[in-house]
This record gives sequence, C-alpha cells and structure tokens, in this order.
Amino acid sequence: MYYDARQPETLSTLMGAAINSDGFCIVDSGGNRPKFDKWIAESVDLVLMPVIPDPEGVDMAIKHMQQLEEYGAKNVRFIMNMVSSNENEHLRDFREYFSKLPEGKIIGKIKKVAAVKRLRESDIEPFKTPPSNVNNLSRALYFTVKAALEKIEGKEIEAE
Repeated sequence: MYYDARQPETLSTLMGAAINSDGFCIVDSGGNRPKFDKWIAESVDLVLMPVIPDPEGVDMAIKHMQQLEEYGAKNVRFIMNMVSSNENEHLRDFREYFSKLPEGKIIGKIKKVAAVKRLRESDIEPFKTPPSNVNNLSRALYFTVKAALEKIEGKEIEAE
C-alpha cells in the first residue's frame, strides 16, 4: 500500500501502526531535509540508498550516508542501482563508481529494466501484473532487504 506521508503527523501515525505489523515499512526520504533525516536516523532499522553508476550520484550518496550516521543511524547500506547486465560495463561501473562506496556497505544490486515506459503508456491494455523482469527484480530486492534486516537483528541478539 502507498501512503503520502509528507506531513510529520501522518508519518508518525503510519510508523506507529507499522511497528505492530509484520512486513516492511518503506519510507522514501528524498534527502536534503535535515529534520526528516534526523528522524529517520533515530527511528528506522535500516536505511537503503540506491546509487546509480554516476560520479555525482555516488558522491551525494556518500555525503547523505555520513549525515545520517552523524544523526545516529546505525545501519546505512547501499544498493547498486541500474546495474548493466553486460559484464564489461558492470565491471567498469564498479571500478569507476561503485568501488568508491565504503567497504561492507553494499548489500546488493538492481539490474537495469526498461518497463517504466510500458507501465506508463495509457493507449494499451494495462498490465494485470507487472512484467516478469519487474516481478523478478522486486522479488530479488525483497530478499536482499530481508537478509540485511535478519543480519541486523542477529547482531542485536548477539549484543544482548
């Protein structure tokens, strides 16, 4: 389900309800909103930052991670986004861009998919379900996030 929670009161209500439910609650923070970043750092179990193979994108992601960690976020992780299926291009992007991300902070990758244009077209029959490549990518991302959360929970259990 999608909720517009740009108002702090709405977000607090939704987060309160999510704490009592199973599953993931995903908050799209945007960035460059210090008060909201502080709230995120203090309130969430895991901060995921998708990063594209672009020098500005990588630099911005690292700065945002540092800001969140200064606010107290303990688990900021990166997901390489728009990763090429071409092995040479993938290796080049990792060497040139993704390798600049802090070691141990990358938890997975999202391959490039080209379904957005088709999903937005209004002159054709709408999808009853997303295309297979989008479903597969979503499923892989779910399991990546689930594994990262389980790892975090395991560390908390060991620390107690």
